Amino acid sequence: MSIGTARVEELPAICRLARDTDGIVGHPLHVYRILHDHFGRFMLAARDHGELVGFQQGFPSTEREGVYFLWQVGIRADSRKNGLAGELVREAERLARGAGCTAVQATVDVRNVPSRSLFSSLGYRNASFGDTVEIDGESVMPDYYGSGTDQILFQKDL
Repeated sequence: MSIGTARVEELPAICRLARDTDGIVGHPLHVYRILHDHFGRFMLAARDHGELVGFQQGFPSTEREGVYFLWQVGIRADSRKNGLAGELVREAERLARGAGCTAVQATVDVRNVPSRSLFSSLGYRNASFGDTVEIDGESVMPDYYGSGTDQILFQKDL
């Protein structure tokens, strides 16, 4: 297993993986191309014998000083439960530090229990803000993105 910068030829597989992963909104291929073209060093691919089994995309925020926003982490179904998602998040934290960021943030759909567990296990805390509501004992930002999903903002200070 290796983790490295995603290559442009891997973008279709990353797009398919995002679409096939519960809890991730799969976007059109051009969105991943734009992100790769402008934030490529922050897009990571996990490979097993050269085959894509996971990815991570994040980037330093231009609106929240010192924050690296971890946008998506996706793991192929047959590669889950082996710590790969945690490895990708830890590598994103390394990239964030290298970019001068002092915190990593990620929003997670309140229904995405595996992602909530992942971030909690890695030392992230609930940093939801604004007009929050409580769901399952968590402070949640209702309909945060306007798409009908309630989000938890996780943050880890580096």
